[in-house]
Amino acid sequence: PEALQVFLREFGVDFPVAIDAHLDDDPLPATMRAYGLRGTPSTLLIDRSGRLRLHHFGVLEDFALGVVIGQLLSEPAVGSPAAEFSRPPAA
Repeated sequence: PEALQVFLREFGVDFPVAIDAHLDDDPLPATMRAYGLRGTPSTLLIDRSGRLRLHHFGVLEDFALGVVIGQLLSEPAVGSPAAEFSRPPAA
């Protein structure tokens, strides 16, 4: 936690940052293990249905990230009338 505080201060991070828990004797934190994270920076985008749609390790340019977020936001929410309408008819 102390090293994280130094890092956040040094890089001007002013939003909340959580510290993950370790399970049992696993040296990797639980979320890193669950998502196969390798370190910082890592980007995960999860869609409205809870599906992991982007898993990127390393720097991701703002524009590229914005494009992917825009695509995900343009998708209809599962269970919405638009989502029902966009499904192909059953055979």
